[in-house]
Amino acid sequence: PSGPAPSSLGFEAGGRPYTLLLRELPFGPSQDCPTPGFVRGLELQLHAGLPPSRLLAVLQKDTRLPASRFCAFTYRLAQVRVLGKSLAVFVAVYRTGFEGPDRRWMVVTGRLP
Repeated sequence: PSGPAPSSLGFEAGGRPYTLLLRELPFGPSQDCPTPGFVRGLELQLHAGLPPSRLLAVLQKDTRLPASRFCAFTYRLAQVRVLGKSLAVFVAVYRTGFEGPDRRWMVVTGRLP
């Protein structure tokens, strides 16, 4: 990945504006990674409005890096899908790969208020 990671994604659902905010959580160095470096978790928040105002929900907040995200070092918000009150947020997970960065995808789900 090049350039700064976008930390927000605005969208509209049911005629109302919302903003997703992504914050990377530094967990420090990991000896388990092929190239020792800092690993990061994520926090994903749902806010009312564009620009964001009131916090509505925390959709995801890591307290440790799950094994499935082996050596993750950054995240990118990609897309949001809404069906009724259900919400699916697609997040690119960049981790250390064999010959450089390896991008994988995860989906964080939630409900709109």
